[in-house]
Amino acid sequence: MGACQSILSMRSHGLSDKEISGRLEEVGFSPQIAGDIFQGFLPDFLRKTGGQGRIPGPPRVFISHSHHDREAASYLEKVLEQQEVRTYFDQHQIVAGQDLKDRLGSGLIWCEKLLLLWSRRSRKSDFVQWEWQRARFLMKEIVPYVLDRTQLPSQLEELVYIDLSDQKHGHAELLRAILGRKWKPDTATPFPGLWRAELSLGGVGGAEYQLELRANGQILGAGRIKDLGLMGELAKNFGVSQILTMEIPITGTWSFDDREHMLELDITATLMGQANRDVVRVRATGNERGWFKGQTLGGLPWRLRRER
Repeated sequence: MGACQSILSMRSHGLSDKEISGRLEEVGFSPQIAGDIFQGFLPDFLRKTGGQGRIPGPPRVFISHSHHDREAASYLEKVLEQQEVRTYFDQHQIVAGQDLKDRLGSGLIWCEKLLLLWSRRSRKSDFVQWEWQRARFLMKEIVPYVLDRTQLPSQLEELVYIDLSDQKHGHAELLRAILGRKWKPDTATPFPGLWRAELSLGGVGGAEYQLELRANGQILGAGRIKDLGLMGELAKNFGVSQILTMEIPITGTWSFDDREHMLELDITATLMGQANRDVVRVRATGNERGWFKGQTLGGLPWRLRRER
């Protein structure tokens, strides 16, 4: 069935059946098998799919990577499988004694998209080069995921790529590339919503904030100084007690490292024309209830609670 989809994709790009047969033979199909696909499987496939030419079910993704990047590939495989994406990952699909290129060619025919993990190591891999070139040859969609600063091959430079920063936002761009632009992240991960936060300065004072963590990584909100301890007394003694009731605009960005389970808030509070930036780190999973604690890079304690 994957071969049927490949044929339809190549037809949509204007290739003749003869040219398509040649490409199928190039990736390991004999002339007889290629002919059987055209004459038997393809018409039956179109009938079963109502002429739509797509196998019902979740997307099928071939993960192309250097064996040196296997840890990153395995990690992204789990990210995709959590969304019920079907994956072709060579360490699972290929066993000792099988012809490697035959099995890889079958995987490329089977898949709808090729997730290309690109790095200085994959650039040197003959197999990775063979895989993305054959995927391009078969008119498969290629999704580059860049692991370092290695430049993409010139033939792929026009493609929009994803990089490691995407994991900080729950792999939103990767999942949209695989699942479609309408895909939206789970509301529990990566933490979009309204939050209440409190900063404590011990007996000196503190502040409280209402923060909106947006799905695009932005933070917007407002806060106020809490009338506590020395800070409140000093404000009153110096005749600036109005600052205790002033709204403090908050802007910033957030990210989440799902390997370390670390939520990071990079926020800037502006009061009376003065901007104060803080980076807060909170160990979290997204399943917490009630208050949970973190601290700034300077060691000041924070606590957070989801409002909704």
